[in-house]
Amino acid sequence: MEFYIEVLPRLHELQEYVPKLYGFGSVDKVRKLFTKEEYDFCLSKNYDCYIELENLLNDDFTTIIDIKLGSIYWKSDEDTSIIYANQERNKCSICEEYKFRLDGFINNIDNVKITKEECRKMDINQVKDVLKHIDKCYVDIICDWLTNLDTILKKINVIVYRPSLLIIISEDGIKLKLIDFTVF
Repeated sequence: MEFYIEVLPRLHELQEYVPKLYGFGSVDKVRKLFTKEEYDFCLSKNYDCYIELENLLNDDFTTIIDIKLGSIYWKSDEDTSIIYANQERNKCSICEEYKFRLDGFINNIDNVKITKEECRKMDINQVKDVLKHIDKCYVDIICDWLTNLDTILKKINVIVYRPSLLIIISEDGIKLKLIDFTVF
């Protein structure tokens, strides 16, 4: 919420790169949207508020690609057991060498679905094979989008830390957005 309320309004050039904010409030206000188990899960995670963001999916999507950008990280004062668990979970990941990894892939045309756990174990050649499912007409769009984003991030006084690039391809074209990140 802080990002959308305090940071994004002064960074107009970044607004098209993230989902739109439609609202926010106390988790109690949206309790009726959840089953008891889902709501209890929210409470177990100590979630006390929600944000309502733009729904990026439509019914006719053909491909969804989630790419985690950057390296694997943890807080400098993180408990060693958490650091070890992160290292163990990502020991086969290409993140450190290539500064990205595939974090999920669904292609309805070729009936391919790859989970986050499977993606973490992929080498670069396997990732390249998966990305070959992207129609060539979209590759330049993705590259231009990333180049423009990089240019913007170098100009602003905010660090976007460990974002995911969500790519959604449908009959209507392609959508690209940064999701799941922290800012400093």
